[in-house]
Amino acid sequence: MTRYPFGHRLATLPTVVKLLVLVTIDAVFLPLCMLASVALHLGSLGIAVQTAPATQLVAGLLTLPVLRYAGLYRTVVRYIDLTLVAASGVALAVVILAMLGLAAAFDFKPLPPAAVLIFGFVAFAYVTTSRFLARAILRQGMRHAGRPRVRSAIYGAGSAGAQLAQTMQFSPEFKAVCFIDDDLSLSNKRVAGLLVYPPEALDDAIYRHDVEQIIVAIPSAGIAEKRRLIARMEITGLPVKILPGLVDLIDGNASISDVRNVDVADLLGRDAVTPQPDLFKRNITGKVVMVTGAGGSIGSELCR
Repeated sequence: MTRYPFGHRLATLPTVVKLLVLVTIDAVFLPLCMLASVALHLGSLGIAVQTAPATQLVAGLLTLPVLRYAGLYRTVVRYIDLTLVAASGVALAVVILAMLGLAAAFDFKPLPPAAVLIFGFVAFAYVTTSRFLARAILRQGMRHAGRPRVRSAIYGAGSAGAQLAQTMQFSPEFKAVCFIDDDLSLSNKRVAGLLVYPPEALDDAIYRHDVEQIIVAIPSAGIAEKRRLIARMEITGLPVKILPGLVDLIDGNASISDVRNVDVADLLGRDAVTPQPDLFKRNITGKVVMVTGAGGSIGSELCR
């Protein structure tokens, strides 16, 4: 029986179960954050435990509906970003202001205002850290689930290449390992966390990073430029794939699964002409046909 990493098993749980797990963890740790805040204020954990424990519990649990209203329980953890920090900050600010307001209105003294303010910082640290930690666990689990990912070098460290590398972080199929780029000002620098090599160091990059395929990610390149790049890449003997236009990626019309093999249409500079079976038959039926350059992109397509 295949054994999957904990992160993979967690990611494949039903949505309702994952939400229940997240809420349960928060229901345990948010009251503990309040207890820690009181202990920091009083300078003693023992005294903090004896200082209105029921109030601490209720105050911690009342944070849950505010977090829900702020959307923290509707966010897919694997794809959270820095917007979570802003949402958490606003939600906890509302919680702190509400606690201070209620305490002042009802002259409630078991929780000192200083402890409530400390709770805001402690709870903020817990909420953001726990989410980003969960994201790391889930991503790591999905990366190592099933077959190994194909180690890919991206030709083009511009906006399209950087976006592709970031998208590959979530892909179970491909793993971006380095960039190749003609812009010498980018050489030996890092883009999206990956080292950029000049074209002259292509063989060195392939050797160092154990590259298994090359993806050309320069959607703005003209036909002649694409021909030159693809010809250069095919010399390495590695599979060469091409990225669809960046506009498609931004509009959501293309995804990482659209990274594909080089097609003849990519090199024609015009719309492809649909083959006419009758015309083909008259030219090749009963004949021995030799295709020169059959190992290249166009020649291999002609053979097919």
